[in-house]
Amino acid sequence: MRSRDTKPSIATRFSESCLWLLAWWLTLRSSALAQSTGGSVGGSDWGSSGSSGSGGGSSGGGWSGGSGGSYQTGSASNAYEPPFWAQLLIMVAFLAFLFFLFRGLGRLSQPPKVHVSRVRVALDARARRFVQEALTKLAASSDTKTRDGLAALLRETTRSLVASRTAWIYCGVEQLAPMLAAEARVEHTKLAQDARARFQHELVRNAEGLTRREETPALVAREHEGEGAVIVSIVLASRARLRPASASQADEVARLLGDLGALEAIDVIALEVIWSPAAEEDRMSTDELEARYPELTRLTAIGGRVYCEHCHGPYTAELARCPHCGAPSASAG
Repeated sequence: MRSRDTKPSIATRFSESCLWLLAWWLTLRSSALAQSTGGSVGGSDWGSSGSSGSGGGSSGGGWSGGSGGSYQTGSASNAYEPPFWAQLLIMVAFLAFLFFLFRGLGRLSQPPKVHVSRVRVALDARARRFVQEALTKLAASSDTKTRDGLAALLRETTRSLVASRTAWIYCGVEQLAPMLAAEARVEHTKLAQDARARFQHELVRNAEGLTRREETPALVAREHEGEGAVIVSIVLASRARLRPASASQADEVARLLGDLGALEAIDVIALEVIWSPAAEEDRMSTDELEARYPELTRLTAIGGRVYCEHCHGPYTAELARCPHCGAPSASAG
């Protein structure tokens, strides 16, 4: 049963109209067949040939005087009329054609859906400087006013991340259901602002063709934070449907990044690339990363906070020695 609040689709309304039209045609056709059957008995011979000069054997008429013309008697016709089953088949095929035509037009009349995704990758000290420098250069040189520029930015960003795959330590993938453009804009802005709100100082910002820079605050790298990690967030609104990926499967995340980098400019609607930290002196340990991004999935066995077996003090897992007592970590031993 259709609910009162649900409006029937174009295809549904057309299907109902086709059924009524077919029933009406069958009703008319049944009466028309009764009339044509009686009139055809006295018609001309369907098998007669017009090349004969003598009088024909037709019961209702014949050739007139030897001239080349022929004539019809009564309401009979020499035109070929297909049988009833053939007419019915043609009618059904025609209605089916109209049904699919109107259904296609109905889909075209609907506004296109937009896909919003956020892919995040955290990398350890082996690739931290490489990624930070690459993204800083892209922020300074990328054209963010055109879709061609956004597609190029997306391609270079994903290329840098895939090239540093051995340094991945955490991942996160969010793929929202397709939605209208107005809703997608809200969701895209929300995801991007959430990523930017995870840090206090935005040292470089390139948006809509305008670049803004901020002075690096006074920072001192602390020994207990180690060499630090960096997290990169890609927030994308596109017309293309992307394959699903699990954050716990590095292969799937790598394939998804490859798909992002291969998108055409026409498919890229909005893009934000956010990374943190951006300064060399600003170090983020995996312990701090897990505290700020608890929703990410860890890919490696080493990460987060551990406790020294000797002094029981907490420290970040990537350190080779306990910063409190100097004892070697269990992973280093």
